[in-house]
Amino acid sequence: MEQKSEKEIEITIKSPLLLLLILISLVYFYFELKVVLPTNISFGDEGFHTSMARYIARNLEYPKYIPFEGSALIRDGFYRPPLWNFLLASFFFVFGINEIVAKTLTLIITFFLGLLTFALVKRISDEITAFFASLLLISFQSVLTYTVLFYYADLLLFFVTASFLSFLVFIKEGNKKFFLMSALFASLALLTNQFALTLYAIFSLYFLYELFSEKKYLSTIKLYLPFFLLLVLIPSGYLVRNILTYKTPLCFSIPYIGKLFDNSQCKLDKFEEKYNFVGQAIPIGTEASAFSIGLMNYLEFAYANTFFTILPFITGLLLFYFRRDKTSILVFITFFIFAILLAEIGRGRAEDAARYTLGFASFVAFVAAYFYKELFEFVEKHFKYLGYLILLAVVVFSFSVAKARLDTLYKVKVWDPSFFEACKWVKENTLPNATISTIWGHNGAWCSDRNIGPALADILLSNDLNYTLKVLKENKIDYLWIQKSSIDPLNRGYADNYPSRFIQMLIDNPQYFVKVYENGQPIEQCLQGCYGQTIFKVNVTALNFM
Repeated sequence: MEQKSEKEIEITIKSPLLLLLILISLVYFYFELKVVLPTNISFGDEGFHTSMARYIARNLEYPKYIPFEGSALIRDGFYRPPLWNFLLASFFFVFGINEIVAKTLTLIITFFLGLLTFALVKRISDEITAFFASLLLISFQSVLTYTVLFYYADLLLFFVTASFLSFLVFIKEGNKKFFLMSALFASLALLTNQFALTLYAIFSLYFLYELFSEKKYLSTIKLYLPFFLLLVLIPSGYLVRNILTYKTPLCFSIPYIGKLFDNSQCKLDKFEEKYNFVGQAIPIGTEASAFSIGLMNYLEFAYANTFFTILPFITGLLLFYFRRDKTSILVFITFFIFAILLAEIGRGRAEDAARYTLGFASFVAFVAAYFYKELFEFVEKHFKYLGYLILLAVVVFSFSVAKARLDTLYKVKVWDPSFFEACKWVKENTLPNATISTIWGHNGAWCSDRNIGPALADILLSNDLNYTLKVLKENKIDYLWIQKSSIDPLNRGYADNYPSRFIQMLIDNPQYFVKVYENGQPIEQCLQGCYGQTIFKVNVTALNFM
């Protein structure tokens, strides 16, 4: 009897670097879960966006005004690009309104962001560049931050990356499919946040370069016409809705340009304020401007260590300069737009600047990865296999950066427990239509599920009892929710703090401000600031004399 020959089973891994990237991404995903699952939705904007998604999922409505923040006289319009809120609302609608949905969606987006970057950069350059670009991108400080904070920023970065890299594929291959995909993703980015206008500027400048360098005017215009039509047509529904609702297509300002249209109808504003805050937050740490903390410090805060990211990025720019091809042209157009935007918004808070320039993260990663690729090839050419030590070093260093950042973010996201105890009290002990004024409005909107009234300068700064009562009555504010850790004993007049003299006024007039809830140290002993929350009910009956 003839013995059957055993068949050899051979498994060939066609892309070991892709497999390594997937493994690293899964490890990052695990560490990100360890940050978000045990912590509450607590940061300002994540509270706002999850609250808006909850409202849309419940009511199946695209509201004119923000329905859970404001007063009888003041309410902002919901004119911002809505795609992130619609996406999260659709998941709430399908899977139910719970925090797990919000906490995992951004993590999934970041996971696929790394894979998307790998696939597109591989077509633009090669696999080693693709690996470095993807690894750098998902390890950047700002990307990790907005992965575990549930803002629009993560979805925006996904669309911006898809658009920018698809355009680079088109430049290299002339593939019109990627050309039109770039326009599609840029349009979706604009429906997520106005940062996408930078893409519109980049592509317009590149079109002008093509037009005047090639001097094939008719054929160039014919090529780009469907591209620009997509850029206009896809977000046109959003713009038309704004025109019908607010009598203007855009309610926001554009850096260096300002307001393009009259936006007086973009919000309800029937209250004339007499007082103004000196600023939003006391300028310390990341509350200071990007330039005041130093440009290199800002870049390290937004991206990563200088030697790991910033110097490779600068060197990568030099390498692209010496290439002088069409890819280099787009790289330097993008760098030009990045620089002028940072010059403008860098005057504001470093934290905000990092968010507003997050869309450039894939550009920074791509340029820095080009340097690492050139270094890898140079070393491997002269010292065989030594190049893989460079790859290993980048992997180890990126992991250490990411782990340290996520450990820090966990500590930051462990919010004051007294805040959530007060939230629970508000949700269980106030009427559904009650209005609660607090400086931490976005934060309280999600957990309390109540309308959050404005903490107006005319309330906090006037130091005039009768006028304060008048403002509270006109705006129909029912409660004042005080975070005692935010009391400012120096009375400096910042919007994110309660002047201690305002707190003293509440304490001295219990007939108008009835303490209905408190945790932590008594507020009477907290004029220097301390742990805990206090909620005062505004005595409407006592206001009838006014």
